Parts: sequence; C-alpha cells; structure tokens
Amino acid sequence: MSATEQEASQEQKPQDTSNEGEHDISSQQLLDTGASTSATKDAVVDVEIIDDTSSLKENPDDCQQYSWFAALCCCFVFGIPAIKYSKQARRAYNAGDHEAAKEASVKAKRLTVAAIVVGMLLWYTFMFYIIFSNFSFQ
Repeated sequence: MSATEQEASQEQKPQDTSNEGEHDISSQQLLDTGASTSATKDAVVDVEIIDDTSSLKENPDDCQQYSWFAALCCCFVFGIPAIKYSKQARRAYNAGDHEAAKEASVKAKRLTVAAIVVGMLLWYTFMFYIIFSNFSFQ
C-alpha cells in the first residue's frame, strides 16, 4: 500500500471519539472539580411543571401611591389613615390573609377618595374666599 492509500483508508474508517466513562460523573463531582457543564449535555432532565394557580388570589389594590398623594397634597386628616390602611392591606396580603387585605384595601380607597374630595372642597372654598373677599357689592 502506498502512503496515499493508507491515508484514504484512515479517512474512510469512522473514528470513535466517544468516551464511555466521560459522562458518568455526578453533578456534584462537576461542581467540585470546576469542570464545565458541557460534559453533561447528554443528560436527560425530567421537569414536571405544576400549574396550580387556583390557590393564588388577586392582589387587592391598596392605593398606596394615591394615599400618599392625598395625604401630602389634599387633606392629611384623611390621608394619613388611608396610608395606614394601605400598608395594612399590603402586609395582610403578603401574610396570606386575603380577606383582611381586601377589607383594608376598601377602607384605604374610601379614605383616599374622602381626602381628595375634602382637599378639593377646601381648596375651592379658599380660592372663592380670596377672589371674592376683595370685591364689594354696593
């Protein structure tokens, strides 16, 4: 056989590049040695996705941003309790007490609306007084 025939026969033979024992290491050994995870790309991972959203309840709107606005810009007398109830609603929801969260959320909304309405009435009354106090009706 000539040298070119030997090279041609080597090219035709499939080369066995698989290493049987290479993929038989555990993931803990991979982490301990710092080896790359590409060695485990042939591993099969069974993942079961559980879609159980029936136990999740909708987060009640606690109106915290509106409560702060109402307390700072409109009427702090109703705004401060609105902030208190909005925080209470958020804490109750995070604790898993959805009924208490809903009740506190409703109270926060009502107090926020009351603070905005009272604040607007006070503002308009003040503006009405300022405008018409300078006029004399004779």
